[in-house]
Amino acid sequence: PTTVAPPHPPNATPHLVDGKVHAILPMGNRIYVGGSFTQVRNANESRVITRRGLFALDPATNKVDETFVADFDVNPDRTQDRGIKALAAAPGHNELFVGGEFGTLNGAAARKLVRLNAVNGALDPTFDVSVSAAVKDLVVHGSRLLVAGDSTAVGGHPRAALASLDAGSGALDGHVATAFSVPRQGNE
Repeated sequence: PTTVAPPHPPNATPHLVDGKVHAILPMGNRIYVGGSFTQVRNANESRVITRRGLFALDPATNKVDETFVADFDVNPDRTQDRGIKALAAAPGHNELFVGGEFGTLNGAAARKLVRLNAVNGALDPTFDVSVSAAVKDLVVHGSRLLVAGDSTAVGGHPRAALASLDAGSGALDGHVATAFSVPRQGNE
C-alpha cells in the first residue's frame, strides 16, 4: 500500500474532540486509550463525553464504556506535554498501570504513576509510588513493573530515567540499578 491510513478514518470508533492519543492498551474485553484529550464522542453521536486523559472502549460495540471513569489533570493543548503517556496491564489483568505527566486523578493527588481497577477506573490506594517527573513507558515483566521516563527519583530514592518496582506493592526492587547521568527531556 502507498499509505498507512486512509485519508478519512473509519467512522465506527469514538472520536476525540480535543487533544491527542499517546497510548493504547487492549486488555480483556476493553481497549484503554490514554492521551491529552478531555472530551470524546461516540461515532455517529453528537453527545460529548468528558474523559480527561483516559477512556475505555468496548470493542464489541465500538462505544466508550461510560462505567469506567478516571479523570486526570491533562491539557489538550498540543504545545503542552501534560497527559497519559503509558499504559500496562497489571499481573492478573484486573488492573492497569497508568503513567504520564499528571498531578491529580478525579481531583485527588496522583504522582505520575497509578494503578487502576480495570472495570471502573477506581484508584488502587495500596499502590502509592511517587515519581519525580513524567513517566514515558511502562513494561510489566512477571511481578516487576519497569518504569522509564524523565525521573530523577522514584519512591523517594534516586533513580534517573529507569526504575524497577514490585508490581504488587510498588516498592523498588533493585532489579535495575543502571545509573543514567541525565534523563532525556521533552518530547524526545
